[in-house]
Amino acid sequence: DAMRDLVSDDYQAHVRTLESTDERDADELVSVVESHAQAFSEVEYDLHEVISHNGCVAVRATMHACHEETGKEGEIDGIAILRFDGDRIAEEWSSWDYPDLVNQLGLSEDG
Repeated sequence: DAMRDLVSDDYQAHVRTLESTDERDADELVSVVESHAQAFSEVEYDLHEVISHNGCVAVRATMHACHEETGKEGEIDGIAILRFDGDRIAEEWSSWDYPDLVNQLGLSEDG
């Protein structure tokens, strides 16, 4: 419920993944966050830049975490742009370096 309270009723995300760009609504966001919480522990973020302009916030960050299935530690760099409507996130554009994380965890077909 806390995550759902952060986003507007018509929240829309455009998230670059391993395969394509996913379009997500608020319910899908909650599902993805819950899935990540099960897959990773000891999650910490380093925020490198945070820029606010005209109702949008851009963030460049690195997530550090332990992958529960493999027991390996990994990190992933990403960029997110959040558009706010009042105090709630209305739209998100984000891209994370999933291929590098998959390699770090030894989950790639090449690794």
